[in-house]
Amino acid sequence: MLYIVLQVPMIGFPIMTDQHYNSIRIENKRFGIAMNIHKFTSDELYTNIMKLLRDSSYKRRISLASEIFRSAPQRPAEKAAYWIEHVIKFGSDHLQPAGKDLNFFQFYMLDALALCFTVVILILVLVKKLVSWTAIKISDLPETCKLKSS
Repeated sequence: MLYIVLQVPMIGFPIMTDQHYNSIRIENKRFGIAMNIHKFTSDELYTNIMKLLRDSSYKRRISLASEIFRSAPQRPAEKAAYWIEHVIKFGSDHLQPAGKDLNFFQFYMLDALALCFTVVILILVLVKKLVSWTAIKISDLPETCKLKSS
C-alpha cells in the first residue's frame, strides 16, 4: 500500500505467497509492471524502468488510486478511537455475531451434514444394487451370447 500512498509506480518481483497475486493486480491496474525474478535480463529491467518513467499513464493511475485511498473519511487511528469510545459508551452486546446464540447442531450444520451423508449412502446402495442386478443378468445369458475365452 505504500506505493499507492506515495504515488510511485513500481516493478514487482514476486518471490512467495501472495506476492504473485499482488504483482498481477498491480500490472492489471496499471500501477506498475510485474517481472519474473528468475527469468529476466538487465535489458528487460532497464526497458521496464524506462517504460514506467516515460509512460505517464502509470503515474496518472497510481495518483488516482492514491487520491481515492486518501479520501477516506476517517484515518485508521480515528476509526479505532471511535469504536473504542462506542463500546465504552454503549457496551458491546449489540455488536455480537448472530452465530453466538446457535446451538451445537445449528452451529456445525449437523443436519445438513446428515442429509449429505444419507444421500451418499443411498447413492452407494443404488450403485451396489445396479451392479448386482447387472451381474445376475449377465450370468443368466445363454452360453451362445457369452464371450468365449481363448
